[in-house]
Amino acid sequence: MPDFYLVAVGAPTLETRVWEDPASSTLPSRIGNVNERQHRRLVGQVGVVVTLQAILNGQTGVQPDTVTGMFTMWAVEFPTDAGQPMRFVPVAGMSSLQRFTLNGEGHYTLAVRHEDVGGTPPQSNAGGVILYHVDVEGVP
Repeated sequence: MPDFYLVAVGAPTLETRVWEDPASSTLPSRIGNVNERQHRRLVGQVGVVVTLQAILNGQTGVQPDTVTGMFTMWAVEFPTDAGQPMRFVPVAGMSSLQRFTLNGEGHYTLAVRHEDVGGTPPQSNAGGVILYHVDVEGVP
């Protein structure tokens, strides 16, 4: 279990939508109903700059690396026709705060890892990874 959570800021066009994927005559739905829960997905628009904050459990906001230890963020999956691969823009001394641009339409999967180096604060005792998914649409 990761010792942090993620908050996306500065992107007012990111919205949570109910994920609907009805079955067709040839394919079943990809959504498995468990206890009648609604599945949701995060949707953004092309060109939006997202600031992703990794916040340690028990904290109320991002902290410098001297307090949190190091975070690493990278793109696992992004649209191949979106031009250059996503570039994360870190803030000096704040690896828990990075910006990226949603360059093209499609599905993005971002990985955020808290490096587990053991020891006592500011070092992580648990570390962990969170995969962050965003579906991107063209500008209306």
